Amino acid sequence: MDQQTPKPDPPPGTPTAPAAPVEPAAAPAATSSAAAVAASANSQPESDSAKAKFESRRTLGIALMAGAFPAIFAIAGAAWALIDKRLSNNLVWFGILTTITLLMVSIYCGGRGVSALSDSSPGKPRWFNRQALWGLAGLICAVLAFGMWLAMPSKSSSEIEALRKQLSEMTERLAVAEELQKRTESDVAALRAEVAKNAQRAQHTPQNQQSQQTKQTKRRHP
Repeated sequence: MDQQTPKPDPPPGTPTAPAAPVEPAAAPAATSSAAAVAASANSQPESDSAKAKFESRRTLGIALMAGAFPAIFAIAGAAWALIDKRLSNNLVWFGILTTITLLMVSIYCGGRGVSALSDSSPGKPRWFNRQALWGLAGLICAVLAFGMWLAMPSKSSSEIEALRKQLSEMTERLAVAEELQKRTESDVAALRAEVAKNAQRAQHTPQNQQSQQTKQTKRRHP
């Protein structure tokens, strides 16, 4: 094997060439950590926006649920107040029951949506959309039902009309009864007159018979 000969030392006073700069070995690690920091910085706003969306959906669902319960009690109170003042029909009651059913379905959809926010499965906004649609349909149905009910006549006017009909019927019956009474009175008067005539005839016939008998006896015994 060839032995390397050592290089002679430069003479004193000669300038030495500067050494080449050596790059630090930690540079790749620094770049990777900077990328991780940047990625975490980018992911943090996304997570904050997702949390804000979830919170807004939760707040909206709870608000709609909280508004549906007083709406149901308000509908029941309005129906209780109008039941003694306005006439109603089956269509009005069907509309009120449909309104309460739609609001209950809206509350159910809101509860499902709020409970689904803790789950990572998709389709959570559908429950809130259904909640809003069913609630809006219930309010529209309530407006239509109570509009029809308020258009119905009041019970006081209907009772007055019923009393007027009864009064007219009673007057007609009274007129018929008066006519019958007049006819019976005339018939009674005619019967009384006939009875009186018959009584007079009955009184005159014995007298005539007696006078005829006396005349016959006088003729026989002059």
